[in-house]
Amino acid sequence: MQIFFRTKQLAKICNTESVAIKKIGKESASKLKIRLAQIHAADNLDLLIQFPMPGRCHKLKADRKNQYAMDLKHPLRLIFVPSDGEQGWNENDIIIENKVDVITVIDIKDYH
Repeated sequence: MQIFFRTKQLAKICNTESVAIKKIGKESASKLKIRLAQIHAADNLDLLIQFPMPGRCHKLKADRKNQYAMDLKHPLRLIFVPSDGEQGWNENDIIIENKVDVITVIDIKDYH
């Protein structure tokens, strides 16, 4: 999948190990690198959700509807949204996960 970032600062955290370590700690930075590689290697969002792997990709609910998260070091999560335009959505505004092959990382935080 292709990965975009909501802000330049978030892109810098995700793409520069030293910045990630400074902002989210060494263990989370290490897991972040792995999670981004997992996302990049997957053909679509459905593959991340359906196959058990470290990081537990899962759909969020309530005020985070249509957002997804992957675990970093507890309690931090990598949060992203599908960004395929109309391709990844049906006529009822429901995400078609096996058609989503572009995501946008929107945050790294503890949302609990």
